[in-house]
Amino acid sequence: MARCALSLTTEALNSEPSRSDHALVPTAEKLQCYVPSNPSALVDLMRHLVEGRTRACLRGGGCSTHGRSIAEPVQIQLTDFNELRVEAGYLIAGGGTRLKDVAACLRQAKAWLPVLPSSPKATLGGALAAGGFGPASLRRGGLFAALEEVAIATPTKGVLRAARDDDPHGVFAMMPGSLGALGPIIEAKFLLDPTVPEFVKLEDQDTRPLQQIAQDLIDGPSGAVLLVSTDLKKWRVQSFQAKVERSDLPIDLHSEMHARETAYQDTEARWLMSKGLRLEDVTRLWVDFMVPLERLDELQAEFSDRAHVAGAFQVFNAMVFDAEATASASQFPLLPLAGEWTSASLGTYITLERSQSEQVSSSLDALRAKALEVGGRQYLHGPHPTCPTFFEKQFGRSALTKLDKLRRTLGVDMILDGF
Repeated sequence: MARCALSLTTEALNSEPSRSDHALVPTAEKLQCYVPSNPSALVDLMRHLVEGRTRACLRGGGCSTHGRSIAEPVQIQLTDFNELRVEAGYLIAGGGTRLKDVAACLRQAKAWLPVLPSSPKATLGGALAAGGFGPASLRRGGLFAALEEVAIATPTKGVLRAARDDDPHGVFAMMPGSLGALGPIIEAKFLLDPTVPEFVKLEDQDTRPLQQIAQDLIDGPSGAVLLVSTDLKKWRVQSFQAKVERSDLPIDLHSEMHARETAYQDTEARWLMSKGLRLEDVTRLWVDFMVPLERLDELQAEFSDRAHVAGAFQVFNAMVFDAEATASASQFPLLPLAGEWTSASLGTYITLERSQSEQVSSSLDALRAKALEVGGRQYLHGPHPTCPTFFEKQFGRSALTKLDKLRRTLGVDMILDGF
């Protein structure tokens, strides 16, 4: 892609590189796509947009499930921010680096980052801005737990670096869960685990209530876990435990998850073909809620009533977080996991015909209300940019005020969406 502005028609949005955008809801007839090649060029671009009072959106790997990556007529793509290196026990990576490349780099260096999300095409910056949850979140929290330093591009401060122990503006603390509202992540530094664990995979079908399954997983020996269902009545439980026997064949957890995600996308493609549907005929939605473990069955009952979509391609997923993993999120006020309770998540990913979207929307609103009622929060804030009212209900007035003030300080409020 050229290092200049490109004009794309709405038809072109359904071809690479935007074909994989999950929301598939282009709102602009033409899309100007900027691909800055270095931090200085990115800062200059952002200042130019501020001067022209031009709204923009950030596009990572095209894995957005709330439409934010194609919500504005101007798009900033960080393809060239893809440097990767391992040095002195740290991973240093550009914000535009794909997670599959991060996993390959770690394998080559015989290094280990405990939690890496399972979408191979997602970018590191996008995953971090969303919190970065994955199967190993059961014990280790999220990608944020290993974060030591982050660099972002801003119109007023230029390239701004913030660290765990040096965060005068509050950028480090507010970055995970910010969903790009603070500006593009151009580089991040992560503390690597000193040992590379070897896992073996166990798989089972479990028809017990999800809350009971989750409690057993927390009390058990698994270091990572993933739960998937097509009907909420039978869960496919994939648990990953430390290799103990010589005869066990160890797996690479990150590679296993990335392969699973690719297989899932292939299954969805076959569903589209069987229905005679094109990508422009469908909408993808994803809702995911973090709730206290003791209220999980209540939310599951609401999912049973509200979340099933007849004729759609749909899968339900769940994750579990022990108390230590939940506590590791307490430093980051925009993470839905933040709190003192042992928790779990329950979500659904839906590919449906566009004609069904309005009907499903009211059901999803009811799910959001129930999640808040049982003391939970919505992860990624749904299939559209979140309004300030909903953000305030989840995180409180003080968090919204702090975020708005920080956005003004950085100068990104003029060009990037907030909440």
